[in-house]
Amino acid sequence: GAVAITLTTRAKNAALDGIVDEIDSGSSAGNLQILDAGGNELATLPLTNPAFGAANNGSVTANTITTDTTVNAGTATQFKVFTSGGSEVFSGTVTVTSGGGDLTLTNVNLFAGDTLAVSSFTLTI
Repeated sequence: GAVAITLTTRAKNAALDGIVDEIDSGSSAGNLQILDAGGNELATLPLTNPAFGAANNGSVTANTITTDTTVNAGTATQFKVFTSGGSEVFSGTVTVTSGGGDLTLTNVNLFAGDTLAVSSFTLTI
């Protein structure tokens, strides 16, 4: 059988710092897009530049994420993080709080004109 690869904390931190530095590679801050199952954009929340702080103990936490006040109606099921130039860096699932998603929202059923805020966002490997 295959042997699982185990990364040291130092290697995890280096990988995470590289990933989040990619978000900041554009001319301005990147963004966090919230999408429905069909890939339709429901909300776009601007990230801070830099988007995340330094990795620590295999995790990296986003700096302030600006709210989006122009939400489109739909059910949030996924997210994508982009550079300011529009290049996708990583993506994941969206569920309600305690739903097991990579990103959790208090309510995934969004309505047009809602304000969406993400209070914290941590990436761990």
